[in-house]
Amino acid sequence: MKNIARLFFIGFLLFNFWGRGFIVGGSLNTVYAQEQGDWKQEYAEICAKTQNAMEMSVAELKDRIERSDKLQERINKLEGPLAFIIALTVPVLASAADYSESLQYLLPPAEYFGQVVLDNYSHKAGVSPVTFDHWLHRAKFTCRLCHIDIGFAMKEKMTEISAADNVNGYYCGSCHDGKRFFDGREIFDSCAEDYTENEGKRCARCHSDAESGARKYKYKTFSEKLTKLPGNLIDWEKAESEGKIKVTDFLEGVSYKREPLKAQDDFSIKTPSWQLDVIFSHRKHTVWNGCELCHPLIFPSTKKGTTQYSMKQIMKGEYCGACHMSVAFSVWLCDKCHITPVKQ
Repeated sequence: MKNIARLFFIGFLLFNFWGRGFIVGGSLNTVYAQEQGDWKQEYAEICAKTQNAMEMSVAELKDRIERSDKLQERINKLEGPLAFIIALTVPVLASAADYSESLQYLLPPAEYFGQVVLDNYSHKAGVSPVTFDHWLHRAKFTCRLCHIDIGFAMKEKMTEISAADNVNGYYCGSCHDGKRFFDGREIFDSCAEDYTENEGKRCARCHSDAESGARKYKYKTFSEKLTKLPGNLIDWEKAESEGKIKVTDFLEGVSYKREPLKAQDDFSIKTPSWQLDVIFSHRKHTVWNGCELCHPLIFPSTKKGTTQYSMKQIMKGEYCGACHMSVAFSVWLCDKCHITPVKQ
């Protein structure tokens, strides 16, 4: 199945060649009058919602992909200048299809975005797996604190967390020890050496899913006062910059105090496509990640232009996709990265 990125490009052509009412050598309407067929209405309907692709259901996306495939077959049979202009989309759509082979990159609902299920030992111990919500913890702590200082791996199932680890103050137990406080409230103890029936409610706060009713926080109520991105995702950058959340980057007894490094200036990354250049901001990333979360594990070199990567790799979870396909804003929000180049 072809990649849904084609929808964005078709919408781009619709705006530039149809919406603006011009084409090489005359208006689109004039050229269209010379062509045969009733494809115009279908073309408009397919493109009508491309700017809201993240809000579409899987069924709607599949429908538009199938319809665009059929429409391309009809367009291929056209003759004249209009056929030439639309034919320009074919190589671009082919390259877009290289980004992925299926709809596997579609995002889950916002409340499940970044959710991790931990089940290395739970089922064997007779309890439900742990369901970890990034959105709940991200509103309180930096990514760097958990993935560098505490030591959680960046990939799912790579951290062998056990109840014994938590009891001894590692991983979840670094904070969830029943002794620490956050915003004046005690952080509940994560695990116990001996399980009793009375402790069941406390265990269910982690060993459960959102539908069980045992969770204290719900995404809808938790996020209702925060600015949203398309897809109902929280705009974490804006939430932090506006002071609606304040993230902690230091954990007593675990972190060590160090002088902050000076963030580099924003810079442009050239793209070999019709898209605008990418603008990368070290300042925005270091608020959450520091330097060591990205270098050298995700980006081996710190020298601009040394590491080469593609959108296909990003969509597979490499490079920028290590975060922007799982917990940070989605790569489908093209204009969050592809914006006006930095003036040198």
